[in-house]
Amino acid sequence: VNGWRYAKCGPPGEVLKSETWAGATVGESDVKVKMSGVPVLKQDVDMLMGTYGGYKAENTGNSPVAGTEGWGMVVEAGPKASVSKGSKVAITTQNVGTWASEVTTSDANIT
Repeated sequence: VNGWRYAKCGPPGEVLKSETWAGATVGESDVKVKMSGVPVLKQDVDMLMGTYGGYKAENTGNSPVAGTEGWGMVVEAGPKASVSKGSKVAITTQNVGTWASEVTTSDANIT
């Protein structure tokens, strides 16, 4: 998976890093979404800057993937997922991390 991560808060041009990592395993009710588009929202910038509701990347213990919304197509679905492979979906849940080539998340986080 390719995407944008950050280990600390600050100006986006200074803290965002393009990285590659192993994709997550799809669980029983999870879906893997190949992302087609992601907006850049004020909320995203505020999270990067550390000014969004006290959120700080340093407090998560990992390098979160940036982005809070996006859309794409399901390329893999767990056996209990509410959608199937080929479904077009939107992710609009905070802290999923949508600025990546693909996202694996619970089907509760998609519409």
